[in-house]
Amino acid sequence: MNEKQIQAQINMLVQQRDNALNMCVNLSGELAVASETIADMAAQIEMLKAIVEAAKDTPAVAEPA
Repeated sequence: MNEKQIQAQINMLVQQRDNALNMCVNLSGELAVASETIADMAAQIEMLKAIVEAAKDTPAVAEPA
């Protein structure tokens, strides 16, 4: 392998490394967004559980005839 081929291969490897690092940064951002979404959904689930539990404790009201 001559010097130009070696330099071209190094450049290609550097570009692949840069692409991999960018992908990691992008995935990290997506993971942060997903974590926020999961936290929001978990809070909504807890609120709905509380509503269901409160509904269980509330006596049914008869409909007027």
